[in-house]
Amino acid sequence: TILAGLKILLGRLRSRLADCLSTLEGATGFLKITRERASRMAASAKREKEQRDLFDSHDKDGDQLLCREEIIRFATAEYELTDLREDFIEKLAQGLFSNGSMGVSYDKFGRLRQMLAIERSEVRARARRAEEEERRRRDQEAEERRQKDLAKRIKAATAMLEAC
Repeated sequence: TILAGLKILLGRLRSRLADCLSTLEGATGFLKITRERASRMAASAKREKEQRDLFDSHDKDGDQLLCREEIIRFATAEYELTDLREDFIEKLAQGLFSNGSMGVSYDKFGRLRQMLAIERSEVRARARRAEEEERRRRDQEAEERRQKDLAKRIKAATAMLEAC
Protein backbone atom coordinates (compact mmCIF):
# COMPACT_ATOMS: atom_id res chain seq x y z
CA THR A 1 0.00 0.00 0.00
CA ILE A 2 2.33 2.74 1.01
CA LEU A 3 5.06 1.19 -1.07
CA ALA A 4 2.71 0.72 -3.99
CA GLY A 5 1.56 4.35 -3.65
CA LEU A 6 5.16 5.56 -3.59
CA LYS A 7 5.95 3.52 -6.73
CA ILE A 8 3.01 5.12 -8.57
CA LEU A 9 4.06 8.58 -7.40
CA LEU A 10 7.68 7.91 -8.42
CA GLY A 11 6.51 6.75 -11.88
CA ARG A 12 4.48 9.97 -12.31
CA LEU A 13 7.46 12.07 -11.19
CA ARG A 14 9.75 10.28 -13.66
CA SER A 15 7.27 10.88 -16.46
CA ARG A 16 6.96 14.55 -15.51
CA LEU A 17 10.77 14.85 -15.27
CA ALA A 18 11.14 13.31 -18.77
CA ASP A 19 8.59 15.83 -20.11
CA CYS A 20 10.48 18.70 -18.46
CA LEU A 21 13.80 17.49 -19.90
CA SER A 22 12.26 17.26 -23.36
CA THR A 23 10.88 20.80 -23.03
CA LEU A 24 14.25 22.03 -21.78
CA GLU A 25 16.07 20.42 -24.72
CA GLY A 26 13.63 22.08 -27.14
CA ALA A 27 14.11 25.44 -25.44
CA THR A 28 17.90 25.00 -25.54
CA GLY A 29 17.76 24.26 -29.28
CA PHE A 30 15.52 27.27 -29.86
CA LEU A 31 17.86 29.45 -27.81
CA LYS A 32 20.85 28.28 -29.84
CA ILE A 33 19.07 29.05 -33.13
CA THR A 34 17.95 32.43 -31.82
CA ARG A 35 21.46 33.26 -30.62
CA GLU A 36 22.93 32.33 -34.03
CA ARG A 37 20.30 34.42 -35.82
CA ALA A 38 21.02 37.39 -33.55
CA SER A 39 24.74 36.98 -34.20
CA ARG A 40 24.17 36.96 -37.99
CA MET A 41 21.92 40.01 -37.72
CA ALA A 42 24.52 41.86 -35.64
CA ALA A 43 27.26 40.99 -38.17
CA SER A 44 25.01 42.15 -40.99
CA ALA A 45 24.24 45.40 -39.19
CA LYS A 46 27.96 45.94 -38.57
CA ARG A 47 28.76 45.38 -42.27
CA GLU A 48 25.93 47.73 -43.25
CA LYS A 49 27.24 50.42 -40.89
CA GLU A 50 30.78 49.99 -42.26
CA GLN A 51 29.42 50.35 -45.80
CA ARG A 52 27.44 53.43 -44.85
CA ASP A 53 30.45 54.99 -43.11
CA LEU A 54 32.62 54.26 -46.15
CA PHE A 55 30.05 55.85 -48.44
CA ASP A 56 29.71 58.89 -46.18
CA SER A 57 33.48 59.30 -45.91
CA HIS A 58 33.74 59.61 -49.70
CA ASP A 59 30.63 61.79 -50.10
CA LYS A 60 32.58 64.99 -49.54
CA ASP A 61 29.75 67.38 -50.39
CA GLY A 62 27.21 65.51 -48.24
CA ASP A 63 24.54 65.32 -50.95
CA GLN A 64 24.06 61.54 -50.46
CA LEU A 65 25.42 60.95 -53.98
CA LEU A 66 28.91 60.08 -55.14
CA CYS A 67 29.57 62.30 -58.15
CA ARG A 68 32.13 61.44 -60.85
CA GLU A 69 35.00 63.13 -58.99
CA GLU A 70 34.08 61.40 -55.72
CA ILE A 71 33.86 58.05 -57.54
CA ILE A 72 37.32 58.60 -59.03
CA ARG A 73 38.75 59.46 -55.58
CA PHE A 74 36.97 56.43 -54.08
CA ALA A 75 38.33 54.14 -56.81
CA THR A 76 41.83 55.47 -56.24
CA ALA A 77 41.69 55.19 -52.45
CA GLU A 78 39.92 51.85 -52.09
CA TYR A 79 40.79 49.97 -55.30
CA GLU A 80 44.11 51.55 -56.32
CA LEU A 81 42.61 52.48 -59.70
CA THR A 82 44.58 55.57 -60.60
CA ASP A 83 43.73 55.87 -64.29
CA LEU A 84 40.05 55.11 -64.83
CA ARG A 85 39.17 55.09 -68.51
CA GLU A 86 36.55 57.64 -69.55
CA ASP A 87 34.45 54.92 -71.20
CA PHE A 88 34.37 53.02 -67.88
CA ILE A 89 33.29 56.14 -65.99
CA GLU A 90 30.57 56.69 -68.58
CA LYS A 91 29.47 53.06 -68.18
CA LEU A 92 29.23 53.64 -64.41
CA ALA A 93 27.19 56.78 -64.97
CA GLN A 94 24.77 55.10 -67.35
CA GLY A 95 24.29 52.07 -65.15
CA LEU A 96 24.28 53.58 -61.68
CA PHE A 97 23.19 57.20 -61.83
CA SER A 98 19.48 57.29 -61.05
CA ASN A 99 17.13 59.04 -63.45
CA GLY A 100 18.84 62.33 -64.10
CA SER A 101 20.85 62.36 -60.89
CA MET A 102 24.45 63.42 -60.94
CA GLY A 103 25.85 60.61 -58.86
CA VAL A 104 25.56 57.16 -57.32
CA SER A 105 23.20 56.87 -54.37
CA TYR A 106 23.88 54.67 -51.37
CA ASP A 107 21.33 52.15 -52.70
CA LYS A 108 23.65 51.45 -55.64
CA PHE A 109 26.91 51.69 -53.68
CA GLY A 110 27.29 47.91 -53.47
CA ARG A 111 26.96 47.62 -57.24
CA LEU A 112 29.51 50.42 -57.68
CA ARG A 113 31.95 48.48 -55.52
CA GLN A 114 31.36 45.33 -57.58
CA MET A 115 32.00 47.20 -60.83
CA LEU A 116 35.17 48.78 -59.46
CA ALA A 117 36.44 45.40 -58.23
CA ILE A 118 35.82 43.92 -61.68
CA GLU A 119 37.57 46.86 -63.33
CA ARG A 120 40.56 46.42 -60.99
CA SER A 121 40.76 42.75 -61.99
CA GLU A 122 40.58 43.68 -65.66
CA VAL A 123 43.27 46.35 -65.25
CA ARG A 124 45.54 43.84 -63.55
CA ALA A 125 44.86 41.26 -66.27
CA ARG A 126 45.68 43.82 -68.98
CA ALA A 127 48.92 44.68 -67.17
CA ARG A 128 49.84 40.99 -66.89
CA ARG A 129 49.12 40.48 -70.60
CA ALA A 130 51.22 43.53 -71.51
CA GLU A 131 54.10 42.28 -69.34
CA GLU A 132 53.83 38.83 -70.91
CA GLU A 133 53.80 40.32 -74.40
CA GLU A 134 56.84 42.45 -73.56
CA ARG A 135 58.64 39.39 -72.20
CA ARG A 136 57.82 37.44 -75.37
CA ARG A 137 59.05 40.33 -77.53
CA ARG A 138 62.33 40.52 -75.60
CA ASP A 139 62.76 36.76 -75.80
CA GLN A 140 62.11 36.84 -79.55
CA GLU A 141 64.62 39.67 -80.04
CA ALA A 142 67.20 37.77 -78.00
CA GLU A 143 66.57 34.63 -80.07
CA GLU A 144 66.96 36.63 -83.30
CA ARG A 145 70.28 38.05 -82.01
CA ARG A 146 71.44 34.55 -81.12
CA GLN A 147 70.47 33.29 -84.57
CA LYS A 148 72.32 36.18 -86.28
CA ASP A 149 75.39 35.59 -84.09
CA LEU A 150 75.26 31.89 -84.86
CA ALA A 151 74.94 32.61 -88.60
CA LYS A 152 77.98 34.94 -88.41
CA ARG A 153 80.01 32.28 -86.59
CA ILE A 154 79.00 29.60 -89.09
CA LYS A 155 79.91 31.92 -91.97
CA ALA A 156 83.29 32.71 -90.34
CA ALA A 157 83.97 29.02 -89.67
CA THR A 158 83.01 28.12 -93.22
CA ALA A 159 85.29 30.83 -94.59
CA MET A 160 88.17 29.56 -92.42
CA LEU A 161 87.60 25.99 -93.62
CA GLU A 162 87.49 27.08 -97.23
CA ALA A 163 90.70 29.05 -96.74
CA CYS A 164 92.53 25.95 -95.55
